[in-house]
Amino acid sequence: VVSESRDDFEFRLVRKFFETRKPILAICRGTQLVNVLLGGTLIQDLPAQAGISHHAQTSPADCPVHGVEFRDDSRLAHVFGAKMIEVNSTHHQAVEKLGEELCLSGWSEEGVVEAFEHRIHPFLIGVQWHPERLAEARNDHQKLFDDFVRAAALKRDFYE
Repeated sequence: VVSESRDDFEFRLVRKFFETRKPILAICRGTQLVNVLLGGTLIQDLPAQAGISHHAQTSPADCPVHGVEFRDDSRLAHVFGAKMIEVNSTHHQAVEKLGEELCLSGWSEEGVVEAFEHRIHPFLIGVQWHPERLAEARNDHQKLFDDFVRAAALKRDFYE
């Protein structure tokens, strides 16, 4: 369901955070929104357009269903301390063409974009999975939130 008022609010919010260089951690729909905001495109329906259906998991949200491989030099590989992690997956859309200054940092075995980072912004990370649903059961996903909090603390002057 499309909500134009939600889209408008979220685009304005992300644009303002981007312009003021505040840390941005985009999750699932947020990843898609950031990508579009920066001029990227989306695969509208993974099952119909790419024949990939396991990204819309039916198992509990705190259960991982596929792996994500990270680029060796990515912030995410550093944060997780691993080349690959297991993630959950509840999306039917995905990044097709990356937006301006976004670089691929994580992908699934089928090549679906699962994570990106911005080349210039001090902290702009997008992940297609839901780490907030895994953080309690799988401590490794908490590392992403810890890194985001550290980045926000360094930018605390934005909040004063």
